[in-house]
Amino acid sequence: IATRYDKTPESYLAGVHLRASMIWIKDLTRTTQ
Repeated sequence: IATRYDKTPESYLAGVHLRASMIWIKDLTRTTQ
């Protein structure tokens, strides 16, 4: 995730958490099927 909003640690950390949650949800739905 590399955008012009990643100038501050807070926005970068929020992006990392968002990406991690998306991966976790995708993995969670895949294992339940």
